[in-house]
Amino acid sequence: MNKWVIVILTLFILGGVAQTQERYSGILTVRYGLVQFVRENTVQAFPLTQQAVMPFGEGDTLTTGDEGRALIALPMGEWMLLPNSSLTLTRLERIEDVWYIDATIDGVLVQVARSETNAEVNIQAGNLVIRGRGLQMAVWHYPQTLASVALAEGALLVLNTLTEETFAMSTGDALWSDVRSTQLIQALGFPLNASRFEAHLFGCEGVVDTIGDIGVLVRRGIGQRHERLGLIPDGAKVSVLAINDAGYWLRIQYLSGFSWIIEEAVNHDCNNLTRLPDNSLLERIMRIVNPSDREIEFLKPYYQTPLEDTFFYQYRGN
Repeated sequence: MNKWVIVILTLFILGGVAQTQERYSGILTVRYGLVQFVRENTVQAFPLTQQAVMPFGEGDTLTTGDEGRALIALPMGEWMLLPNSSLTLTRLERIEDVWYIDATIDGVLVQVARSETNAEVNIQAGNLVIRGRGLQMAVWHYPQTLASVALAEGALLVLNTLTEETFAMSTGDALWSDVRSTQLIQALGFPLNASRFEAHLFGCEGVVDTIGDIGVLVRRGIGQRHERLGLIPDGAKVSVLAINDAGYWLRIQYLSGFSWIIEEAVNHDCNNLTRLPDNSLLERIMRIVNPSDREIEFLKPYYQTPLEDTFFYQYRGN
């Protein structure tokens, strides 16, 4: 990058240019794919491509596509915005020696913060407001569905704005919430991702048991015509969450998401399973394409490594 571009961006993050000393900006870097950027008080979305670098300030919105992702450097650390996510920075202000940073998120946001920076961070994710020193944390929220928080290191206070409950989180804790309830999960163990939280709370244990010990294929939807996502070996434990109306397919938690397998391949005593239509939508897939070593370190507490989750991490030629 041109050295003068670096100087200008540094001025933005440390205090802005001379004419706008009260204004501050982070530094946005597009890591992969295409993202859409909307500047404060405008409606026009501008496409940014891989390796684009620019200021990201109060009132700005960033939206990633199916494979897009971005890093945002802020005074207290960094945010990583994953695919199919939208982030709006609603406040970035310094009062004396304290940074005040507020944002709203739809999708998935990963934070790595610095302990030495004096900052008050508030992240709105649906009905949850996440506050405190989350040195390593991840937030999941999709409109009109649930919200979850995973804390890999640090301490947080999370407010449910619907029930006015407050939850104190420490290292290793997770929080799962929907419109009905919010539940704190402790000592679940890594990886801390939203699908594991749901399986822990609502899943029923089964064991893969196939003729000839061949294992069972995992698919993205109900029926053998749908995409294969992997193979679960005989004897492996699975967490069952639902069954299709016809009774032939089970919805299970698989790696960092969900998938479907043939019911007769699982030995289980799961009664009163939720029944889902035979034409249910395909499971949501998130893929991180060509991640850097540094990005993997960001993601490892929640999605493991490329060797452990070949479903989440993808590698392609240029």
